[in-house]
Amino acid sequence: IFFREPLFFDAMMLRRFIPVVQTALRRPLVPPQQLQWYSTDYLENCDVALESIHNTVDELADGPLADDVDDIMYDSGVLSIQLKNVGTYIINRQAPNKQIWLSSPVSGPFHYDMVCTDDGSVQWLDTKDKHDLAQKLAQEFKHLYNQDVEFLMDE
Repeated sequence: IFFREPLFFDAMMLRRFIPVVQTALRRPLVPPQQLQWYSTDYLENCDVALESIHNTVDELADGPLADDVDDIMYDSGVLSIQLKNVGTYIINRQAPNKQIWLSSPVSGPFHYDMVCTDDGSVQWLDTKDKHDLAQKLAQEFKHLYNQDVEFLMDE
């Protein structure tokens, strides 16, 4: 919108406007109790998901994919999976965004939001096309190794 004349605020208008803005800025968007619960819930579910992926790949490394897995490391919310002749998967917690990020050597980067389903379970859904993190990993391992792998995110 373009104005032909500049807008001017008189002193009376500013005196009414400033307290409204100050009050709005002081009020948090999410109540502190809810924010605390959400942060704790996110961190717990994120750790469960990352540890579950780690355990699944670790079992594969000790079994059918023993020759294909170079290294698995999980520390401080970052899971690194090095696969021979494929590359490195990095799956990490992004606490400021309340997300899990996946960097795949096969399909590239993805960001996943935590979604609580009606039955109380948690899914990690991509922010763009809403695919599930567990299904994405299963699909890629099936493509790479012709091996059915089930990634459970609630172990």
